[in-house]
Amino acid sequence: MDSEEENLDADDIQALLDKANGDGNETGVPADSEAGTPPPAAGIDEMSPEDRANELLNEVDAGLEAAVSGVPMSGSNVRTSLDDAKPFEFADLGADAENSNEKVFSIGMLDDVQMNVQVELGRAELLIDEVMSMRKGVVVPLDKLAGDPIDIIVNGRLLARGEVLVLNDKFCVRIVEIVAADS
Repeated sequence: MDSEEENLDADDIQALLDKANGDGNETGVPADSEAGTPPPAAGIDEMSPEDRANELLNEVDAGLEAAVSGVPMSGSNVRTSLDDAKPFEFADLGADAENSNEKVFSIGMLDDVQMNVQVELGRAELLIDEVMSMRKGVVVPLDKLAGDPIDIIVNGRLLARGEVLVLNDKFCVRIVEIVAADS
């Protein structure tokens, strides 16, 4: 580098900040030239079944939040006016669907999707001092009573409640209630 220092003007500084914050892109095009355009998504065939399932769950969550708040999602086709509304016409699902060579989605495609399942016996709030002083044999009281149903959480969402059993010297969980999706 020369003995002279390089001076950056306000536009150069803003471009560097945008790039550092992820607002720009690799080609140097400023972020505001692409406003409103979502980043290109990977093709559906390139995604693993677990990624597809998580992406669909995220889209559903975003749609539900938008529906509840009454504010349409950015980039969505949701209209706030019903002036152009007309009844939807369903396609005929007769013999044409059976004879077509198109790939049809079946629930069996999700058989190999791995999900994180957690069984929560209860919870406890502890101070850092209490956690740091824990040793072997310390008893941590939980917020549930013996015999209360335990929570079964799948991918971070409460799915069911159950009871703890012992079968062949191993802990098991018997499902006693499926929790509704809206709770």
